Amino acid sequence: MPLWHKGRKLLMLSERKTQIQQRLLSLQRQALASQEAQLLVIEASLQNVQTTLSAQYLNAIAVSKAQLFEQRRQQAVLLCEIQKLRLEHLQCKQQCELLKEQLGTIQIRLRELDHKALKFERWTKGEKQRWNLQALSSEEAEGQETMPWSGRLY
Repeated sequence: MPLWHKGRKLLMLSERKTQIQQRLLSLQRQALASQEAQLLVIEASLQNVQTTLSAQYLNAIAVSKAQLFEQRRQQAVLLCEIQKLRLEHLQCKQQCELLKEQLGTIQIRLRELDHKALKFERWTKGEKQRWNLQALSSEEAEGQETMPWSGRLY
């Protein structure tokens, strides 16, 4: 079996790995888009809760003790909601950064696989040419051996 057949098998294996990495890259991009969309939703929710909280502050209005306690309770609930949303925002942001790093790693692997595939292709082409030249020269040698020599020089 000529060596260039092995190169062709290596090339097919490299192409399969490339396809797998491309699918993984596509999935990572979808996950990143989803996380970024979730990040926008969290930011909008946070903005709404902060707006609600700032609207609830009393501006020198006379209120009863019960109304004051109710107001403070609502503000405490909103502050807890803000803290929860900030935590979610931070976690989502960290997840986005992680996904971006993974995307970069996958893109590097894809470039490496492309480079490998090009090397396999060049190597296979060179081996095939060498094999064809060898076959051609052996055919020429066999042809010269079977030619009768008449002993005349031209």
